[in-house]
Amino acid sequence: APAAVTAEQLLRHEVAAGRHHALGDPAAGGKGAKLADPSAAIAVLWLGRTLKFVVRLFEVLCEGEGLIGVTPAMDTAYAEVLKPFHSWVMRTTFDLVAKRAPDYPELLRLLAPEGTPAALREELVLGGMRRYVESGYPLICLLEELLAQLGLVDERAS
Repeated sequence: APAAVTAEQLLRHEVAAGRHHALGDPAAGGKGAKLADPSAAIAVLWLGRTLKFVVRLFEVLCEGEGLIGVTPAMDTAYAEVLKPFHSWVMRTTFDLVAKRAPDYPELLRLLAPEGTPAALREELVLGGMRRYVESGYPLICLLEELLAQLGLVDERAS
């Protein structure tokens, strides 16, 4: 059986093979790197961004923003996490999808285990979301640190 390969080993292999190109340090106003697509680096980059969006959405909902609507909570998380990296086509698509989001009580019903009494849904669902947020941010930090360490931060919109 082949040996297991870590994400770091795979990314280091791509860097050594010259798959990606430096575009300047993002801290100095550069765009970071131009990642080959498809590649493991682009997959890890978007995995981290997607996870960060979901974690931020759950965080916003746990802060009580769901009471003003799921769509505004989605808009907040999207604006902070994904929008800067999306083209107008992706931004428009997100807007269309977000407008179809269920209302808050329906979201709680959909996310709670089947048969959960309505009176317990919010506490149960928000508790699960809080645990997801608590465990999600450390993983996001690890992914972002790995990409930064290898010079694989791509700040370009796609």
